[in-house]
Parts: sequence; C-alpha cells; structure tokens
Amino acid sequence: MAGLFSGDGVANIRIHRESLGGVNSIRQIPNVQTIYVQHANAFYAYRVKKIIVDPEDSNAFFLTIQQEHGTPPTGSSSDSVVLTPYVGGKFKNSEYDALLGNAVEGQKATSFQIVDRNNSQLNPSNLSAIVNTTAAQPELDAGKYGAASYTNIRYDGSEHKATDVNTKSTATGLEPVEYDSAYFAYFSSAQLTTPELHNKTIVQLKYLTDLLGNEIPLDNSEISYKTVQQNFVDKSEIIITLDDPTATGVNMRSLNGEKRVFRAGSRIAYILGTETTLGNFTSSIDFPSAFNTTDYSFASTTTGPQAFPVEATVELIGSYDATGNFESTTLDVYTFGADTDAQINFRFNATLQNDRTLAHDFTIKIENNGVPIAEKTVEVPATSQQAFELNTGYRYFASGDDVRVRAFSTAGALGSIRSGAEFDLVQTPASKIKVVKTGIWTTGSATGNSVTSSAQLASVYGTRVQETSVGSAFEDASLPFTVEIGDEFRFDGKESETFTVTNVTKSGKVFVTFDRNVDTNVNIENFILRRYVGDSKSIILNTIKPSGATTGGIIRPKEMKDEADTVISRIVTDLRRTGII
Repeated sequence: MAGLFSGDGVANIRIHRESLGGVNSIRQIPNVQTIYVQHANAFYAYRVKKIIVDPEDSNAFFLTIQQEHGTPPTGSSSDSVVLTPYVGGKFKNSEYDALLGNAVEGQKATSFQIVDRNNSQLNPSNLSAIVNTTAAQPELDAGKYGAASYTNIRYDGSEHKATDVNTKSTATGLEPVEYDSAYFAYFSSAQLTTPELHNKTIVQLKYLTDLLGNEIPLDNSEISYKTVQQNFVDKSEIIITLDDPTATGVNMRSLNGEKRVFRAGSRIAYILGTETTLGNFTSSIDFPSAFNTTDYSFASTTTGPQAFPVEATVELIGSYDATGNFESTTLDVYTFGADTDAQINFRFNATLQNDRTLAHDFTIKIENNGVPIAEKTVEVPATSQQAFELNTGYRYFASGDDVRVRAFSTAGALGSIRSGAEFDLVQTPASKIKVVKTGIWTTGSATGNSVTSSAQLASVYGTRVQETSVGSAFEDASLPFTVEIGDEFRFDGKESETFTVTNVTKSGKVFVTFDRNVDTNVNIENFILRRYVGDSKSIILNTIKPSGATTGGIIRPKEMKDEADTVISRIVTDLRRTGII
C-alpha cells in the first residue's frame, strides 16, 4: 500500500491487487467502501470515494479517499490493510472457492473488450483502444453473450405465439396463453333455428353457476349477459352432455360432445320478410293496427324529372312511362269513396330545380276539389336545387273528395321537379297496411352494396310490427320494423346470400348499406330481415340438431379445470335433488 498526502490529509491510496499472502482481490477491491490501515502512529479508517485501475501500474488499484485525517501517517508502505466489505483468503478445497484454488483469474473472452467508463459515463476513456481492438479483454464466459439459451432470456427475448387462447403454437407445440373458464350451465332444451337461420341450434339456459356453486341469475342483467358471453366465447369449443339422448324417442347422441359456439348470449329475432317457408315467398306483407279504421294507404312517386310548361300554367304531378313521356295516372289524384273514419294528412316532398340565371318562385298547392288546403311558395336561387315539403295537417274528408298536387313556377320550362318527388298520406288512427313485394327493395347503388325501400314500406318504419303471413313457418315478429347496423338480410332463402348491414339512413325512404356487393342474379324482393338480440338465456351453436325434442343437459366450455366434470356432476345432482332443475 502507498499513500499520497495533501494539505487536508491522505487523498489517494494505491493498493496492489494481490496481497503478500498471494490472495488475488481483483474482483473484490472495486467494491470496497472503507479501508482500515494500521500505521506506526495511529489506526486510520479511510472512506473510499472512487476506485480506478492504477494508471501507472495495471496490477494495482488507485483509490480516491475522503480526506478526514489532517495528520500524515507514518510507517511502512506495506502496512496492514483491512477492506470493508471483507476480503478473505483462498479457502482452498472449500465450497466458497469455485475454482478449488487451481486458478487465480478467469478465462478472458477474446471476442469482447473492456469498456472503461470510470472517468466518464458518456465517452469511454479507452475508446481509441476499443476502436483499434486493442483494449483489455474481460474475464467472462463469452457464451453468456453469444448462446441463445442465455441471450434470449437476458437480452434479446423470444417469441412464443399461437392464433388464440388455449391454442398450441405451431412452432413449439405448447400453448402460450392458457385460460380455464369458470362457469357451466344447465339448459332445458335445444332447438333448430330454422327457418330464421339455417343449420344452427339454439339452447335455452336454465341455470348458470361456477364450480363453487355460485349462481348467476339469468335475468338479462348486464352481469348475466356478460358472464355468458365471456364464458362461452363466440367460435370457442364447448361440450354438450344431454341428460338422456334417447328419452324422447329420437336418437340425439350426435348432439353430445364437442361443438362450437356461433353466438353466445343472443337469440334470433325475425323483423320483416316476404319469405313464408324455405324458398317460398308471399306477394305482400301486412302490418296490423289496433284501430278498427279503414286503410287509406296511398303513395305516388315521380320516376323522372318533370319540367314546368313555358306558359307556367297549372301542372299535375305525374310519372314517366318507359319511353320517357309524361303520363298522368289515377294514383296522382286521391278520391275518397266514403266519409273517412280517420283523420288524413297528405304530404308532398320534392326537390325543386331552377336552371335560370336568376332566382325564381315555385308555388306548390295541395287541393281538395280544386280548393287549396295547403300552399307554400319558395324562392329557389339561380341554377340551384332546393328541398321542399308540404303537409295538409290531419283532417277528415267526405265521400267524393279528391285531393291532388298542383305546382307553379315563374321559371317556366327551365324550372322542374326532380325525380323521386313523393305524394302520399298518413292517417290517425292507422289501420292494417299492406305492403306489396314488387319494388319493396330496389338497387341503384354505384357499388352494388345498397338497397332502397319503397315509399310504402318506409311509411311503416319504426311504428309497425309485421303481421304473420298466411302459412308462415317463421316466428311471429315482435319488434317494430327498423333496420340497425349489424342486422342481416337473407335473400332467396339462401344463407350464402346473407348480407350484414353496415349503415342505414331514413330520408323519406330507407337506405341500407351492406358489407359487400349484392349479385345482380339475387332477387332482393325475396328476403327476410333478422337481428341478433341480447339474451343471457340463449346460446346459438354451430351444429345441426336432429329433428325432434330433446331432454335438458349440461353445456360447459371445453377449457375448464381437470376436476371440472366431477364437480359439475356433484352440483347437478344437488340441483336435481332440490328440484331446481
């Protein structure tokens, strides 16, 4: 040991890495915090601030000391030194001597170099030597930086993946993520979903519990609905066990075993359609009313633009025939054959177009027996279009009354009413409304992925429930006719022609957009509209049940704890004993 003294006491101490007794402390000295030295004049304790390899002697360490002793020490340069933490002897043939005293230093890694950051954490002091590959080599096992078994878990990481939970990796054959479901259910029956949905089976849950016997009431609350959905995940595998596959006289063994979930926590709701039985269709659909009133349904639509005559005289709203010539039909005038037993509101909706370079007035009248009962004048800016709406308000009409629309414009022949103008009525109270299949949906989308309802069908939108058609095998509709995103249209009775609704708007008529284009060979008038309604008691399975009734049974996720079957059997036995199932 050698010390360097300054005015405030010892500032630096140099210690050889190997003691006179032959103990090599190259690994221990860099961790020393305090050294104790027995000098001739005193016993000093020095707190270490910094330790570096001695720049003058590579076999020694150079220690920077906390200057606390103002009196210089006296004595030999080989005074005894005690290091804290303690550095012991060689421990020959001891469990603490991994090398059993046969080596004094570790093997050097030829492919790595020591980076000296003692003076700077940013720039190594031996950077030039590193660049020239002449820096000192470290004592370490190079395999810890090169072998994948070490580098993957320490530095690089490794990827272990599969396509889904509880699915084996194709690379390793192991399951990266395992998840055991906690709940099973007892169902009261299983039924085919035909004709609303082909080739599927729905089970009606009666009791839902975990393996500890904690019941979740199937009351369509959020917790019951979410529990069913999360426990019986869509597309996951489940196991069915019927109480008795042959008890009803039909062999239902094919329903037992592993099946796949189609939709959990959902049932199928029939909303609307012209299909009565598989592949058979009716010519019209009816919407009943609770009121015993006459059905005054009426709707007329222009199929082409209609220009005003040059003289700006009275003009009747009509429609165009196949050759484009204007024709006036009896639908353009509504004549009452008897006094009405309901109040009627006539409506006219149109887009007015002014092709002149100046603004012009457009006047629309709804007349009863030639007398205006509703009238409005609007100014349409030059070379512009403007939406227009006129209503008569609800009123009673007498036998023989005839109602029509008349239009005037100072724009003359350069003024027009665009195609799609609608003249119709609504009544209160309403009666049964018959909607004809012809034209009930039409296409016209440039991309072929949308349909438009008829004005007659649109008139019952959101307010009427379809009445069951004669001879229909479908469940009775229970929800008013609306279209929601996620609903499905099936055309021509084929599941292959099923389209999911991605957007819907109601502006006069109902405009529906699908997830893909509709083939031109598909008859869109032959359709049903169905909806998956949240129901915690229902699970739809992607399997075909044999025809006939079933007993109840157990439905459980495939992925459950190993002892699940034993626990489930015990719980079900208790439920039967107490009469719950």
